[in-house]
Amino acid sequence: MRKLILAISIILIIQILNLESYAQEETKEKTTYKNNITLNLGRFVLNEARFGYERHLTERHTLRAIIGFQYPTNSESFNSIPIIFPFFTYPSYYYKVSKGIYLGAGYSYILGIRSGIYISAEAYFNYNYYDKKYYHFCVGMDMDSYVSLESMKLKKTGLKIIFGKKARIISGRKTGLELDFFAGFGIQYRIEELTIFEKRNGSCHWDYSELYKKDPPENKTYRNWHPTLNAGILIGMPFGQK
Repeated sequence: MRKLILAISIILIIQILNLESYAQEETKEKTTYKNNITLNLGRFVLNEARFGYERHLTERHTLRAIIGFQYPTNSESFNSIPIIFPFFTYPSYYYKVSKGIYLGAGYSYILGIRSGIYISAEAYFNYNYYDKKYYHFCVGMDMDSYVSLESMKLKKTGLKIIFGKKARIISGRKTGLELDFFAGFGIQYRIEELTIFEKRNGSCHWDYSELYKKDPPENKTYRNWHPTLNAGILIGMPFGQK
């Protein structure tokens, strides 16, 4: 599934590069629409369907609402992953087994009407959780390694600033099709509540019978701020001509 999404994304990028040269030669004024429904293609890699609705108030001012649904795999266990950019990212290992919802609202200002370049601000709330999954934290021979049976609740509240570019593919009388490439940065406040029912320190061994029960279960809460980097591709269906 992920390989298919990656292949589709590469094809779309190539098409956009070709469309850019065509758009520069085009002299007709672009068709403008009042509304736009978007789908975030990149979030599929993290097992999430994220949709957006944009309402164009004027040619330069747009309001946006976003909703996303996290869907888990059938796996009963998961592993940690290395952090490549420790100052900007955090482990996303829980995406494979967690459920959740994303709610956001934003405002966009179009810097170039013909070029489709814009700047946007978005505030959001994201809630993820999983119940009684086996977690393998493996760091080689280090005694910090462990296996645990745990549950998690994670609340993320944040603000991000996005720079993007929209590229129209189809302009019909009633509806169209466009791609939206974006990248930006932000800040996020995270509250993670962890409940550990069983654990074995100093090993990533898969024999769950060797885990010892914690009675009562161990509860941990982590509160911290994180800088974030954001990038992705949206596919949109504008409709309702002005």
